[in-house]
Amino acid sequence: MIFFILIGLEVFIVIFKIQMVCFKNGIGGVPLKTIGKLYSIEKKSVGFVKFIFEAYDGIAVVETIDRHASIIKLHIAPGCEADVDNVLIELKKEILIEPVSADVVSDNKN
Repeated sequence: MIFFILIGLEVFIVIFKIQMVCFKNGIGGVPLKTIGKLYSIEKKSVGFVKFIFEAYDGIAVVETIDRHASIIKLHIAPGCEADVDNVLIELKKEILIEPVSADVVSDNKN
């Protein structure tokens, strides 16, 4: 039983350290400025991608920019860019995710 408590404590410490790194540029756990990146994904996968990033508490927030074209924007917390890139690498093995330029988004809205 003590073994499981120690493992749980170690996991908690690791998660806490990750959150501290991700929010080191923020105040009160809220980043001052996020990094925005646009992606085109499969329409059926928008909800799945949102849930995946919600599960990684605080590294990025997913915003749907154009629901018809399935374009999302990741608002990435400062210091978490590498973590987001790693998640995207794994997601790309299962679903279609491609970077999009801001020009494409503005063309789709007209």
